[in-house]
Amino acid sequence: MAVLPSGAQGAMEAFLNNCTSCGLCRKVCPFLREYGLPSEIIKIKTESVFLCTNCRACDRVCPESLHPSEALLSLKYELIKEDRLSEDTKKAILSSRAFAMRGHRFPFVYYSRAETVFWPGCSLQGTRPDLVRTVLKNLKIRDNKTGLVLDCCFDPAYQNGDLHFLTEATERIRQRLSDHGIKRVITGCTNCLKIFRLYMPEIETIHVLEALPQRESIPERYIHTQKIYLHHPCPSFRFDEIREAAKNHISSLKTKAESQMPLCCGLG
Repeated sequence: MAVLPSGAQGAMEAFLNNCTSCGLCRKVCPFLREYGLPSEIIKIKTESVFLCTNCRACDRVCPESLHPSEALLSLKYELIKEDRLSEDTKKAILSSRAFAMRGHRFPFVYYSRAETVFWPGCSLQGTRPDLVRTVLKNLKIRDNKTGLVLDCCFDPAYQNGDLHFLTEATERIRQRLSDHGIKRVITGCTNCLKIFRLYMPEIETIHVLEALPQRESIPERYIHTQKIYLHHPCPSFRFDEIREAAKNHISSLKTKAESQMPLCCGLG
């Protein structure tokens, strides 16, 4: 569920009209434990809302099936639109824009002429270019024509509720994909997958764990412990198929634990 600029105020009002302030969301969210119930944050329009990481743990436990994460995202958008921000918050938003644009411009931007491409995302391509090459090589086992796109999905703008900036960016991305004849995108990042499905739903998009060839077992040299803990970053909890694909890829390990709720790395 994406919050469009025209529906931001309505999303907040709908939430406030139906929230019972039961407090269950505070039990699963370190941000809400620190700063109060979503309804309280929305009513006073506090800038602390920008510390919300949109992990959606609150949505998962709401007994009224509401979407407090959408309401909080709407508040971010409204505060930006109304220019009701401190200088520190403005600097943070400008910084996130600059970060996204670095991944969107030369030398990082590279669009391949292929109908299917691997889109690793700016974090993976910036920190592990060797892994990007390895993953692309494995993807080509299934489709030798798979290309590579180095770009940024502008998720930092989404996280900040900077939705006008995000919409303009995704329009440019959509045009680039069209100009290069790209019809299918394989993302290496769940945040990228989220942005594509929310803002470019007409493009077929899947996660790399769903696209990689299945292995019967993990090579012995890669196993350093008899027990692992499988942690999904919070965007993964939007996609049941990704969590299932992850389990399939490590099915040869006999003992493992899996988190049942998103754990917030952004707030420790």
